Amino acid sequence: MWKDLLPEKTSYLCSGCKTCDGTVCINQLPGWGGINSNRNFILNYSSWEEIQIPEQDIVNAGLPEIALAPMTGMVQNAGLKDEKQGYFTLVESAANAGIKLSIGDGEPDYKLEYGIEALKTLGKKAAVFIKPYENHELKKRIGKSLSIAECIGIDIDAWEIKTMKNSSSMPAAMEKKNLSKLKEIKSFLPPEIPFVIKGVADQETLNMILELKPFAAVVSNHGGRVSAPEKGTAYILSDFAGKLLEAGIQVWVDGGLRTKEHLLKASALGASRVLIGRPFLQGAICLGKEGIKTVLNQDFGFSIPETN
Repeated sequence: MWKDLLPEKTSYLCSGCKTCDGTVCINQLPGWGGINSNRNFILNYSSWEEIQIPEQDIVNAGLPEIALAPMTGMVQNAGLKDEKQGYFTLVESAANAGIKLSIGDGEPDYKLEYGIEALKTLGKKAAVFIKPYENHELKKRIGKSLSIAECIGIDIDAWEIKTMKNSSSMPAAMEKKNLSKLKEIKSFLPPEIPFVIKGVADQETLNMILELKPFAAVVSNHGGRVSAPEKGTAYILSDFAGKLLEAGIQVWVDGGLRTKEHLLKASALGASRVLIGRPFLQGAICLGKEGIKTVLNQDFGFSIPETN
């Protein structure tokens, strides 16, 4: 099984579990795990397994759009040897699978720059998710990204993420965003570029997003890697999707989605797009260009033909 290759390929940061459910990589951050003994990582997966949805609702909903979740730190988090090559392989594998693309940022700045370069090389556009730096730095990063941006998003829950919190090389501080600062960024964007907020996991954030009215909101607790209420994303989505949709905001979701049934449940609850992270990265690391396609076929039950 190709997952048996993961420990060696990731400097033994990923154990290659049959199901990536957060029960092994406890507190591995940097790494593949989360915080608080992986509590929300584990709850994310179990929430999709447990949540009960009427069968007819699932049939009526159909599948949502599938997207690569934004991920960086190929050396620091994934355990690879080469940041640039790891990022290019991931984006290429996602493009080859025909799914929606996303890139993220971080520090050093090359984490964003390598993603932009990969997209330009492939002639693709993506959702670009940027950490919640002070607005002057956010605007610089948005400017760098516009040529390849399908939309621009802010990871508002990442303002105190452990992998960047104590860094001395960041170009600007990260901050907890309030409504006025988000409105400033929304107004800064060209009108043709949709604005997305990622990291909606509590009532305070939901209320702010309902007033902000971005194009889309991503229900997410950053894969269990940031401070958030102890609750799986399926249940958060169930609580929040109706209000977001009533406000005319598209609903996306990530965290713990591991099977086609999970995707159908997400769609039935109101999500039009799902973002998948760790499983897709695992596939790309082990199988390269064909990796994400293989994950979709083997783990999610699709039948996508191999590239000739």
